Amino acid sequence: MKTTKLFASMFMAMAVAFSACTNVNDPDEDSNEETVIYSENFGTTLTATKPDAGWPTTSDYTEYIKEGKGSSAVVYSSEGGIVSFRGNQPSTGYTGASGSANAMAAAGGASLIIKNIATCGAKNLVLSFGSIVVSDTLAVSYRISGTTEWVPVVYSKDVSGWGLVENLKITLPTGTNTINLKFTAAKTQYGTRFDDIKIITKDAVSQPVVDTDNGTVSNATEISIAEVRALNTDAAKVTAVTIPDEKKIVGIVVSDGVNLNTDTRNLQMVSLDNSAGIMVRFDGVHSFSLGDKVEIVVSGQSLEFYKKLLQINNVPLSNATKISSANTVTPTTATIAQISANMDVYESRLVKIENTNITNASNTYSGSSTINDGTGNMTLYTRSQATFAATSLPLNAQNITAFVTRYDDTKQVSIRNLNDVVSGNPNAPALQITSANSASVNVNEQFSHTFVTQEANLTGTTVITCANLPSWLSIDGKTISGTAPTAEGSFVLNIVATNGSVTANQTFTIAVKIPTAAGANLLLNGSFEDFTGAVPTSWNIGISPNNLPVEKITTEAQNGNNAVKIAGDANGRCDLRQVVSGIEAGKTYVVSFWYKANTKTASSSGIRIWSSFTKGGTSLSATGAVWASALQPTATYEVVTGWTKYEVEVVAPSDADGFNFEIRATKSNYGTIDNCSLVMK
Repeated sequence: MKTTKLFASMFMAMAVAFSACTNVNDPDEDSNEETVIYSENFGTTLTATKPDAGWPTTSDYTEYIKEGKGSSAVVYSSEGGIVSFRGNQPSTGYTGASGSANAMAAAGGASLIIKNIATCGAKNLVLSFGSIVVSDTLAVSYRISGTTEWVPVVYSKDVSGWGLVENLKITLPTGTNTINLKFTAAKTQYGTRFDDIKIITKDAVSQPVVDTDNGTVSNATEISIAEVRALNTDAAKVTAVTIPDEKKIVGIVVSDGVNLNTDTRNLQMVSLDNSAGIMVRFDGVHSFSLGDKVEIVVSGQSLEFYKKLLQINNVPLSNATKISSANTVTPTTATIAQISANMDVYESRLVKIENTNITNASNTYSGSSTINDGTGNMTLYTRSQATFAATSLPLNAQNITAFVTRYDDTKQVSIRNLNDVVSGNPNAPALQITSANSASVNVNEQFSHTFVTQEANLTGTTVITCANLPSWLSIDGKTISGTAPTAEGSFVLNIVATNGSVTANQTFTIAVKIPTAAGANLLLNGSFEDFTGAVPTSWNIGISPNNLPVEKITTEAQNGNNAVKIAGDANGRCDLRQVVSGIEAGKTYVVSFWYKANTKTASSSGIRIWSSFTKGGTSLSATGAVWASALQPTATYEVVTGWTKYEVEVVAPSDADGFNFEIRATKSNYGTIDNCSLVMK
């Protein structure tokens, strides 16, 4: 009897001990069960038809399917180039192929980064994914959060076409809570596709813990932004210097990427007290937001000038880490005279300029406006891509918050968004002509234009007058009308709006023209047969900021005797452009050119068209425009040796009266082009 009880007690003790060893909360113990830590098939709703706005990229894609025990905090980003999601070549042919959407990393080393995968206590992970390329053209690596080293995941796939890569083992050190994954396209490829990413474990798992990459991840010594600026004080603003090793900076982001009044690779940041600022240009599109506190390792980076603006250039995205969000910066109040006289002190800082009037011929923010606070004038620059570029300028004096920049010898400021413009004296009377400042009419046709005005704190009736009104026009209220003359010409009218003692002026231009015949090339010297010195006649060369010499090619032109080679150097792109007037709203135009012998280096788009419709000489915003994907495409051109034609059809928007035909050779790239054409269909 005692023996039986003793045996029973021992059996119970062993059972308890065995139960303790297989507790699912013990991350060090293996289990026969398979747990999915993370999986992603990028959704199943994309079709083979390209969306009107182009294939979505990491920042705007909404169909991620994040599953698995450690996936709840996962976020996606890209670096080194564009990563898009496409439905025109679905994954197939392997077990678990989800079809429909898949990720495509573009040429030039573009990477998809999957952040914040919680390991749930597991040390032994197994990775699998579908790929359409061989292993030499798609690199895979992982990084433990809080560290800077990407660890390669070695695998072999020697057959192109969709296939499953599986059983890739990742062994993590004890205490690892979170990892990041990176898929990188080889620099020699047009692009690589992958799909159906999955991480599993047979380790016992615990609850997920997410260690984001907040906080310091570098052992570099912090150097202030002011100290960085002091490393390059070249008065001519042409010299580049290398920042010493083991240095990093910390600052607050004062540019607003969401509202697009800054390039997607640029970041304007200031010290925590706003006593110094600097422009940082990354090697890819960054995801930092206004108010983020950011740490950037700047060891060995180039501190140089772009159009005389000091910047840290081509910084790897992996060198930057967000520490916190929603930080505020108090702008420094200064007058335009103070800023102009001390540009090196105020450059890249956030300033507040009070009681400032804003004027622009287009009466919108787009382009270069003039601001005046009574102490002097300065340029307020707004990119045409900014979300508020087409917004009408305010009538009254404004308090403006902006960061200080420069473009060669032009001293300028840029606002981040419309919250940066606040009325300085809301009760002051003001009058403004807000309608377009130009129009066109065919010869011998009826013309009519009504001026639109805005009044603030005015009670009278606004009257339009013109001291130099042509004889073929008359004024009725706010409308001018008449029959255009029989010959082409340009008429510049000095329009005055008057309400009581308050006036507003506008220079209004009417172009009288002979209608364009369908099929005629609107570009002059589109085949480059004529040259004026080193530049094709009727063309301009834009430099941003440098270029190799434009080269006249006299052998193997696509048609005729000549072609043109354009090239960007290591510091920037080269643009070949021609401005065309007389575009008719609503008409369809065919835009084309031929190219060959082009390059496409890492993190670059090679050569491409970058054209736009214009109004009054100012480019219309491409944001949301139906013509944007055709005239400013995100897709890059394949490298070709023989002549290849690029051709698209676009409809001129209702407010267009001109066209900017432009082809770019991006940084360190070149291409030969010929027979450019802009034809009304």
